Amino acid sequence: MKNKFGEKISKLFEKIRDSKKLQILLICSVLLIVLLYYFLSTNKTNKSGAEVENVTSTTTEYVRYVENKLESTIKSIEKVRTVNVNVSLETGFEYVYATKDETKTTSSGTLSSSELILVSGQPVLLKEIYPKIQGVVVVVNEVDVKTKLAILEAIQTVLEISNEKISIIS
Repeated sequence: MKNKFGEKISKLFEKIRDSKKLQILLICSVLLIVLLYYFLSTNKTNKSGAEVENVTSTTTEYVRYVENKLESTIKSIEKVRTVNVNVSLETGFEYVYATKDETKTTSSGTLSSSELILVSGQPVLLKEIYPKIQGVVVVVNEVDVKTKLAILEAIQTVLEISNEKISIIS
């Protein structure tokens, strides 16, 4: 059985070697597969040039980072043994890109256009705006009012948010 398969493969290679059309077709097929793999594996971009897939994972990673930092900070407060922190965001990351703005005045009015500035095919990022935090819920072991106030102050200081956005449950 292996001999028949080997013979068929050998005959196929002979046909390819003898035919220029098959060689060109094979090269084009391999090139097409490589290009498809490249374009399908790279991140998709939205109209502003921001990478959609990375924004999502970056936002998720940011929430995890903030939650872990808060948990670590809160656990260091006296009388706190167990803590669970949940952070919700009002917005995601926002990106400001460099643009070339043109304004043309004509007899019928003013026309404005804006075009992204690209360097090596990538938009130039001017500013990354971190997400706004909508609220924080903290669940801790049974603690007294003084400890709850310490937790509240710690969250307010770390995140620079008002106490109305913070809920501490014990």
